[in-house]
Amino acid sequence: MKIRRPADDNVELQMASMMDCIFILLIFFVVTTTMKKVQKVLPIELPESAASLTKLDGPGQVVLSLDAAGRRHFNGEPVTTSALLERLQAAALANPDQPLRVDADRNARYSDIVELIEAAQFQGLRNIELKTGDFSAATR
Repeated sequence: MKIRRPADDNVELQMASMMDCIFILLIFFVVTTTMKKVQKVLPIELPESAASLTKLDGPGQVVLSLDAAGRRHFNGEPVTTSALLERLQAAALANPDQPLRVDADRNARYSDIVELIEAAQFQGLRNIELKTGDFSAATR
C-alpha cells in the first residue's frame, strides 16, 4: 500500500533580504576604500648624485652659495638679498647667457635654494646648474 504524504510546500530562500545585505556591504567597502588616500614619503638625501659630472668652472661663471643657516654668498662673498639681486641684475645685463652655478649645503632648506634660483631667473639668467657632490666620495 502506498502512503501519500501531504504535498510538501516548496521551501525557497528569500533572496531579496540577502541581496539587500550584500548590496549594503558592497557600498560600505566601496566607500571606505575610496576614502583612504595613499601618501607616499620619498626618502631623499640630496645633493649627492651618482651621475654627477666633473666640470671645470668656465671663465666668468657666477657661483651662488647657500650654507645650512641660509646665508647667501655671491662668488664667495656674503651678500644680503638686495645686494644679491643687484649683482644678479648686473651679471644679466653684461651677459644674458651668463653661466650660473648654485652650491647649496645638503642641510640647507629647499625653499632657500628655490629662492636663489627664482631670483636668478627673475633677473633674466637662465643658464643655471646645481652642483652636487660625488656619490662615490660620499659613501666612502
